[in-house]
Amino acid sequence: MITFLRGILRQVIPGGVVLEVNGIGFFVHTWGIQDWPPLGSEIFLYTHMVIKGEALELYGFKTLEELNIFRLLLGVTGMGPKGAQVLASSVSPPRLIQAIAEEDTGFLTALPGIGPKKAKRLVVELKDRLLKSDFPVLQRKDSRGAEDEVLAALLSLGYKAPEVQEPLRKAREQLGPGADSAELLQAVLKILGSSK
Repeated sequence: MITFLRGILRQVIPGGVVLEVNGIGFFVHTWGIQDWPPLGSEIFLYTHMVIKGEALELYGFKTLEELNIFRLLLGVTGMGPKGAQVLASSVSPPRLIQAIAEEDTGFLTALPGIGPKKAKRLVVELKDRLLKSDFPVLQRKDSRGAEDEVLAALLSLGYKAPEVQEPLRKAREQLGPGADSAELLQAVLKILGSSK
């Protein structure tokens, strides 16, 4: 089992990255728009290996929390590794856990690849397990609270998670880490408005 990789970033392509580790190139599935350093930089990814027939696939995550959520989601009926990765990477783990624990199917259905049936399945299959577990993500305060509040507000306005990820990243970059959720939301809406 390959649990993490540290190596040189050689390529960033749709759906993943190529990481060179001791002269061997590994393709690692990643999702969404990532802030990758320049090619040639050293990076570290937590990984999960999936065996499909004779093929081995690696799914990579920047944080251990995302990896843990990904593994939890793999246990949900009908959830494959690609769907689990999209979900694990589209919202912070504490916000996803909160939505499941509070049975917030409105928030869940706004996430990529989640319809009403799958949202209910997530709640039914994971709520009790999450509440009874000592899942690491439940033990620490989320440092991305403002981003999650803004994401929830945008989803309630009818936006989809994939279309707001890049504007949210740009807004945070412009305003810096001290900005609160109201300032961040205003900046994201301005960016979204200017792109129309």
